[in-house]
Amino acid sequence: MQKLLIGSNVFLLLAVAYLFISRPSGVAESIEHHNKNKTSEADSTAFVSEGRIAYINVDSLNLQYKFLSDKKDHLMKEEKNLEIKLKGKMTKAQARFEELNQKAYSMTESQLAAAQEELEQLQESIENYQQQLTDDLLTLESSLQNELNTRISDHLKKYNEEYGYDYILGFQVGGQVLYGNEALDITRAVIEGLNEEYARQIATSKK
Repeated sequence: MQKLLIGSNVFLLLAVAYLFISRPSGVAESIEHHNKNKTSEADSTAFVSEGRIAYINVDSLNLQYKFLSDKKDHLMKEEKNLEIKLKGKMTKAQARFEELNQKAYSMTESQLAAAQEELEQLQESIENYQQQLTDDLLTLESSLQNELNTRISDHLKKYNEEYGYDYILGFQVGGQVLYGNEALDITRAVIEGLNEEYARQIATSKK
């Protein structure tokens, strides 16, 4: 009798997509809004022709915004859970492959065909499951990215009611903005405001 022509490599573990919420490009896009800021009368005259501008250091925002670090940890835990689920399914499939492979010499031609079909279905099932887990992780990342964008946008709108700028830009190493006057850097104030809002939300949710 011929031996089953399926090797164990058919069940090699496929990596689940490894994704992070804290991507500078995504944050940079979310903070480029048209706003206004409060300055002295002299500054107001200086900026009136070109628009009054401030900027936020995106790298610092990524590192210091507590919401981002919490959600990054959440994504990593979720990814690990999904990998565990996939490995569990892989282990069962591998065990079934070995079981059928050991019985191959005593199988009839019809039994071999049925075993071959079963293994192919197992392979397809694993591939579909892996894709489902990857899609779930992508959906979670997209949801968190949207929440991040909304949080920053809403906070800057409130911030700008008091400190009215025409433009608030995102500055990061390697980005399109090569230099920024430190007098226009509002990073610390924005991060502090965002973290205060997030802390209040956490405290409220625990009540």
